[in-house]
Amino acid sequence: MNHSPADIIARMLYTSSGALFSLPAAGESDVWPIYTTSMPDGDGVPDDCACVFDTAGEKKGRLLDGRSMYSYGFQVLIRSSMHRDGWKKAVDLEALFEETHNEEVVFDESGDEAGTYLIDVITQTSPILCLGNEQPQGRRQLFSINCLVMMKQTS
Repeated sequence: MNHSPADIIARMLYTSSGALFSLPAAGESDVWPIYTTSMPDGDGVPDDCACVFDTAGEKKGRLLDGRSMYSYGFQVLIRSSMHRDGWKKAVDLEALFEETHNEEVVFDESGDEAGTYLIDVITQTSPILCLGNEQPQGRRQLFSINCLVMMKQTS
């Protein structure tokens, strides 16, 4: 695959018809921006945001032609200034994952950065985890959702 599972899931979360997040834009105050592999902090970064991380997946088996099938692991970490808002965003995310089936995600960049993926299904592997206050500041709440995704690159 040309893109990591975290990149693909993040793209889906701000481009799908039920998009719950926005694409981060430098210097703008976005509503619930979503990042990949690193959640920034500082001036211009809203308290309410999320980040997708790659995690361990599972080998599901091998096809007769020798190709292996995998479920790719990912985690969505949600940061919120208010516990209730963070929890609500996590519940909305659970519902979106439950409804995701045959979702196409397109990276329309040129060259090696291009790619189209088909997300077959997203399986949540644990309930919403409330991680408590962010450290060291302790003023924002953290929530986590862990999942496996079956997907393939189609172009």
